[in-house]
Amino acid sequence: MKLKFNINSNVVKSKNNLEIARKYHHYDNVESIHVTANEDVYHIDAVVSVFNHPQKCSLDIKDNQVISYECSCPFNDQDSMCGHLGAVILKLNELEINELPFDYQSDKLQKIKEIEKENQRQRRKAQLRQMASMSTKLIDFNKSQYQTDLRLSINQEKYDLTPNVYLNGDEIVLEYKIGNEKKYVLKNIADFIDRIQNQENHKYGKALEFVHSEKSFTDDALKQIDLMKKALIIRRYDMEEYPYYYEPIKRSITIDPRLFDEFYDANKEIFSLGEIECNLRLYILKEDDYYIVRVNVDEPIYIGGKHGYRYGMNNGKFYMDRMIFDEEGNVCRFLSSIMDNEGQLIILEEQYQDFYKYVLLPILSYFEVFDETSNDIPTYDEIKIYGDIDDDQMIYFQPVYVDENQNRVYGFNDNIITTYQQDIVEKYIEQYASSIDQNKHRAYFDTNSQTTYEFIFEGLDYLKQYGDVYVSEALKRVGKKISYNLHVGVSVENNLLKFDISSHEIPKKELQDVLNQYRRKKKFYRLKNGELLYLDSPDLEELSEFMDAYHVDVKDIDNGEFSMNKQRMLAIDEENDFEYVELDREESFVETLDRFKSATQKEYPVPQNYEKILRDYQKEGYVWLHTLKYYGFNGILADDMGLGKTLQIITLLDSLETNRPSLVVCPSSLIYNWEDEVHKFSKQLSVTCITGNGALRKELIKEIKQGLYVTSYDYMRRDFELYQDIEFEYVILDEAQYIKNQKTKNAQSVKTLKTRCKLALTGTPIENSLAELWSIFDFLMPQYLFNYHYFQKQYESSIVKNNDEEKTKQLKKLVTPFILRRNKKEVLKELPDKIEQNMILPFSDEEEKIYVANLAKVNEELQQLYDIEGSDKMQILKMLTRLRQLCLEPRLVYDNIDQPSSKLKACMELIKTMQENKQKVLLFSSFTSALDLIAEECQKAGITYYMLTGSTNKEERRELVSRFQKDDTTLFLISLKAGGTGLNLTSAENVIHYDPWWNVSAQNQATDRAYRIGQKSNVQVFNLVMKDSVEEKIIEMQKRKKELADMFVENNSGGLSQMSKEDILSLFTM
Repeated sequence: MKLKFNINSNVVKSKNNLEIARKYHHYDNVESIHVTANEDVYHIDAVVSVFNHPQKCSLDIKDNQVISYECSCPFNDQDSMCGHLGAVILKLNELEINELPFDYQSDKLQKIKEIEKENQRQRRKAQLRQMASMSTKLIDFNKSQYQTDLRLSINQEKYDLTPNVYLNGDEIVLEYKIGNEKKYVLKNIADFIDRIQNQENHKYGKALEFVHSEKSFTDDALKQIDLMKKALIIRRYDMEEYPYYYEPIKRSITIDPRLFDEFYDANKEIFSLGEIECNLRLYILKEDDYYIVRVNVDEPIYIGGKHGYRYGMNNGKFYMDRMIFDEEGNVCRFLSSIMDNEGQLIILEEQYQDFYKYVLLPILSYFEVFDETSNDIPTYDEIKIYGDIDDDQMIYFQPVYVDENQNRVYGFNDNIITTYQQDIVEKYIEQYASSIDQNKHRAYFDTNSQTTYEFIFEGLDYLKQYGDVYVSEALKRVGKKISYNLHVGVSVENNLLKFDISSHEIPKKELQDVLNQYRRKKKFYRLKNGELLYLDSPDLEELSEFMDAYHVDVKDIDNGEFSMNKQRMLAIDEENDFEYVELDREESFVETLDRFKSATQKEYPVPQNYEKILRDYQKEGYVWLHTLKYYGFNGILADDMGLGKTLQIITLLDSLETNRPSLVVCPSSLIYNWEDEVHKFSKQLSVTCITGNGALRKELIKEIKQGLYVTSYDYMRRDFELYQDIEFEYVILDEAQYIKNQKTKNAQSVKTLKTRCKLALTGTPIENSLAELWSIFDFLMPQYLFNYHYFQKQYESSIVKNNDEEKTKQLKKLVTPFILRRNKKEVLKELPDKIEQNMILPFSDEEEKIYVANLAKVNEELQQLYDIEGSDKMQILKMLTRLRQLCLEPRLVYDNIDQPSSKLKACMELIKTMQENKQKVLLFSSFTSALDLIAEECQKAGITYYMLTGSTNKEERRELVSRFQKDDTTLFLISLKAGGTGLNLTSAENVIHYDPWWNVSAQNQATDRAYRIGQKSNVQVFNLVMKDSVEEKIIEMQKRKKELADMFVENNSGGLSQMSKEDILSLFTM
């Protein structure tokens, strides 16, 4: 298309505006035009720039007629367009438009941009040139420095300064010559110093030109240069204070008294300056309320900063003698004050003691003193420091000052005048002491403070430079660990462990008090015979730690003896960490222990009818169970799942000769399993299942007499009061992890039962935390692992939070003797392999979009939830469940999806492959709704299956298990919660975990429905896991949580209630 506008310029009604439009057009002020069309109406947007002020305007044109226009300038109105719009029309009439939308750009604009760009480039160039001046200066400076260094390196000669001294009145004047062989007069000392500081080259004459640097001068010359610099500084200061009196230093230096010391030191060797003693006489007079101090000297002296001087000319030769005073300048300051005050000092009577201490005392040795007052102030120059421990077990130090007649006064005393050295001693002690007793003149020290021991071991050495230090024998032992040769004998007496503590140094009757003081962090204990014991002892530390480990209270010790339950015998025998305490296992203890450890089938023969049934490890378990019973111990049979824990218990119960009944408490799904196993193996042990409604159970409990009774945890919670009058021979908890939470009715109810012996059966005594192990032991042997508060503080927190290896070792020592654990790999050499495989499956594109969208929403909700105090973990579980369902099957969450999920398709492929190979499969899921969808797909594919869920009653469970074991049904769909325990399904060779569960041991238990005694084939275990999902996070968490249980037993599990905030948040990431 070709478009050419032909708009009459008369549409600009105002002649003035039209004239302006033509000028704008002439000067090419129209920068840009944009043309679009809507049917037969053309819309124009344009920019007109005048003096770099752009103005936007627009037009609508139909049939070359302007139907509307707009511009924000003040010259545009309803009567006439403005010059901007007129210029746009004139430009439009010139343009030939080939296609829409159309854009026009003025060449002028481009030129302006190019000019501006060039201007910027020139400005930048000028800026860089200006900035380069800094680097030019730097180059020039460094180049000059380089050349100076070069000349200095080449010129190895060092130049000398020769001073010339003369007197101007009584002022010392110095002039200098510079050079070695040929010397030149130094005409301006200030310029000379500047040349050195700036490292300038300077020519003194034909024979002397060099770069001035301190490296260019001899050591003697450098001393003179240092003197010159100080003189220049003093002169500059004086000129600022008195500008009309002083002139700048040029050719000569007049030595100010403030420079006498430096002048003497710099010229001592050159002019052979000497040293003399000066007789100074000090007179102290009293007049009314004032003291008058005067000084008399044989000859006039000049006072420097630190020393006094006499100087003059002798036969044209300068001489100067120094009178050496103190380095601090106290004497010079004193003498200057007297000279400035008409030869005397007047002191107020009330200030005389301070004057004497702070002014006179430090300088008295330099004067011959004539004290004409009656005020005789004694001086105690000798310092002695005594340290000891008082009757209140407090460490104290006491300074004592002695005069030449051996008269003594105590320090920390406001009534004496102390010397500078004595003040140092007192102030130094004060900075370490916890308190000062002015009445006893003692400094007391906190025995629990580290600074006390720093003072004893380091501070006393420091004080020895000021005086003699004496410490008592008791104090000498402080800080040095002392062994009290503690001996602990352990024996078995009256079915208890008896401990007997003895020590040569500590009477048995006082052991309790000594330990009590030690455990209260006290450092000392005074025996009744008066001897003071220092309690920092490795023996006491070990004994205290031993008492902590076994929760022994000091008040339990009587005359050096205390007792423990015999159950702790095995742990005590493992105590081999004593380094200082001697632990003596007495004969009764050793004999009892040996009998326990060496128990064999000779002592506890397996009943004849079980001899061929039991495997060797099961016989060992039987002996172990009998040994526990004989010694009054209880324990955990923690064999791996499928190793026949039930059979070992039946053998034990069948061997008992007792009139008392025994009780098994188990999950409800296992009640009839116990009945079947007893009937299968025992010919004489009667078994009764206490089930049914409340009335029936009540009648059955009333009839309990002899034999074995089986009930569930659920029934026990409701019936435990009915059992209170019955004493059992054994109470056995099957799947004892059901009482892992000490606060639940499960745990509380079974702990009320009366019984002679207790056993716990579980492959997983620890699933989430050590508190679960404590709860099981609290059932077996109450207080063996102490009360829970103590156990949590002493063991659980240290092990879980701090990974404390020592506490881990201690706890293992306690629990190991009472846990018997064997796994399949150890004892079933003939058992085929179990091969586990994680199948990582990708989401489809659509599934990933759904998952990610839900994940984002959950993350937002989760953050809001955590911002609320006391976040609800049930709410979090709900969020997690939604994500887990999306991993399994989006149809569990959304009704509008009709296709099976990627996971379900992969699972069906796996099942079909197993069906083709005539292999049976167990499939576990924690979602029964997912099992229903799998069942639908199986029906479509013609795959035979059974399904077992929580709604399947006990009788039907037995029937389904029996049929699957015998027929050729391919698949058994099982709810993880309902069928994870108590089933024997060894006909299956494959296990599929459709979704990972928090509790890995629950998955292992489910797997062991197939992988157990009786399995002939290798078992393949498939864990189906969706990639980049919460399922992968659960697998990672299972691995981490397993480590805790591995320390003490073997298996482990995780659970939401035990997770930290960080653990939970990590689940909600990709």
